[in-house]
Amino acid sequence: MKQDILLGVASTVVPADQTGRSRSPFFMGMAQKANQLGAEFVLFHPDDIDVTQKRLRGYIMHDSSVGQRHGWVKRDVRLPDAIYENVFVHLVMKGMTRPLRNFAARENVPLFNPILPGKNTMSHIVASLPQCALKVPTTRLVTSVKDIADMLAEYETVYVKPTGGYGGRGVLRVSKVGGAVVVDCDRYLELGKMHRRFVGNEWEGFLQRIIARRAHIVQEQIPLLQMGGAKVDFRVVAQRNKSGRWVMVGLVPKVASHNGVVTNLIAGGTRVTVAELRKRIADQIPLQALEKSAICLSEQLSRRYPNLGVIGYDLGADASGRVWFIEANPKPARRLLFPELRRQAGDLAVEFAYYLASR
Repeated sequence: MKQDILLGVASTVVPADQTGRSRSPFFMGMAQKANQLGAEFVLFHPDDIDVTQKRLRGYIMHDSSVGQRHGWVKRDVRLPDAIYENVFVHLVMKGMTRPLRNFAARENVPLFNPILPGKNTMSHIVASLPQCALKVPTTRLVTSVKDIADMLAEYETVYVKPTGGYGGRGVLRVSKVGGAVVVDCDRYLELGKMHRRFVGNEWEGFLQRIIARRAHIVQEQIPLLQMGGAKVDFRVVAQRNKSGRWVMVGLVPKVASHNGVVTNLIAGGTRVTVAELRKRIADQIPLQALEKSAICLSEQLSRRYPNLGVIGYDLGADASGRVWFIEANPKPARRLLFPELRRQAGDLAVEFAYYLASR
């Protein structure tokens, strides 16, 4: 086993240089956990690596200050033995972490999480794993409006999603209502909610302009459980511990807004506790099946992506108790987790980094 293990976390949420005050107690908890494991911890901005000297400028906490409000000090340190890339997803999609990832690969520094494939490929991967007991909605890659029209003729309500989207942004619900086609979206471009009703074939021109901008998939609508007439799905978060084994972090029900398209909090959804959900709906909630499927899928995915250590699934359940796969998120939003789960997520991220560094 390596001595003096140094664990690194790359983030844009770094302490203020003048005060050493952190904007996130989450990272203080991680530093404390690293200290308990006998490892050192450095928090750094992804731009602060010197690729020539193979060193970085990052923030270290004094031993006497771990867990306190103050105590971060910027230091020049060697490369970490493992890195947790924890940059916001919208910045990752703009390419901010690409140099860091390339550098870590060249220097054989294990980094997690890996970039996972988009929604279309991931749906096909999950469909190929019957042992995980997840039903995958019929999914097609959109090559033209005809793909959407064909699915709409079969299912009457379909979802059109950007293959690399996040936060419910740009997810459209397309429905046949009487002789019209209705298109709804909770986060449409920069305009927020959108509701359009089309007669004839006007909807085809509208969607053609949207799908021309980026790749999309079209899926059948999942018959999700409902609470007060609003759709419910579940964020199920799993992580790997210091032995490299997958464990459950938590399961959080999410409820869409009235007539909402998606359940994402940023798109108007809300989170509730399992206890509250049980009081509000009559259907059985297959909690054990949801957790079992999440662990099974995590184990299978980590065979393909060995450095996968954190993943959040959006899973659904229908009235018959079947568990449906909606999507996988390698950067599950921490704010969705309740405080005790958030602390556990930080501890497990440190444990998995320690596992990677110790191999």
